[in-house]
Amino acid sequence: MAATRSGSNEPPRHLRLRPELRDELGRPLGPVLAGEGADDAVRRAGRLATCGDVVTGRALELGVTPFVAVMDGRTQRGIPRPVPPATLEAFPRVRSAPNPPGEITVALQEALRALVDEGGGLLLVEGEEDLALLPLVEGLPDRTTVIYGQPGAGVAFVEVDRSSRARARALMDRMEVLA
Repeated sequence: MAATRSGSNEPPRHLRLRPELRDELGRPLGPVLAGEGADDAVRRAGRLATCGDVVTGRALELGVTPFVAVMDGRTQRGIPRPVPPATLEAFPRVRSAPNPPGEITVALQEALRALVDEGGGLLLVEGEEDLALLPLVEGLPDRTTVIYGQPGAGVAFVEVDRSSRARARALMDRMEVLA
């Protein structure tokens, strides 16, 4: 995030997931919906943000352009695929940032902050986008709905508010600081 973490006076830090946090981060941060229920919730969402290629693509198929979308060109760590040109064209601006698996880089946090400050767009992650969910929730305005895939279950919905932002920040604060 540009100079500081949202809601904090600290500069962004390069973080690495600690093994003891894996199980906790595997649990959804909000309710999980599937099928038509998930589609209806996406259509009803006011300001929407997406973290993941499949949920971003589905939102666009439903006619909903996310305020901020995060993609890495992979689904469940599969073979990388190029982001479709129509997806790139759906967003007013596109940024990219490196982010290795199991980490949250300063560059990723700064790119997310810039997109929020500039009025939204698409962040293409060079590496892995899974943990981008945390700085995304932390940095978005209240009443934004963040969605991300919950493998084997459906789509998790997180309403950004003081509580969800604090939970994301607390998880990030428990990660190993690399720089």
